[in-house]
Amino acid sequence: MAVQVDIEVDKGEDYACQIYWTDQYDEPLNVSHPMKMMVKNSGGSTISTYISTSDSPGGGLLQYLTYNSSIGFIQLSLPDTHTNTLTPGIYSYDLWAEILDPDDISNDTKRTKLFGGNFTVLASVTTF
Repeated sequence: MAVQVDIEVDKGEDYACQIYWTDQYDEPLNVSHPMKMMVKNSGGSTISTYISTSDSPGGGLLQYLTYNSSIGFIQLSLPDTHTNTLTPGIYSYDLWAEILDPDDISNDTKRTKLFGGNFTVLASVTTF
């Protein structure tokens, strides 16, 4: 089920990525908490970890990894204060979630890798 989605982040810039996760009939997959994404270097050391905290963002607090189950919406949001802490380079990442399998007659959830790929942090050229 996993597909490759490469991410490029500019160091010191705000970053956001939105994905709508659907099945072969274009129906939203019911993703749920917890959702977890890890970024690692080539040696396997963890650079960053992002964990969902609830269904849909709330309370005005910035959450790096949010989702909306009813429409299959997943969003990664990284503020400039966070991307500024990242070291330029090419890393690997993957995103795992619990989903309600629409083809499972027992309506069980299963943990699955939704997507992964390269997570590239680009060095800033111009700064403010």
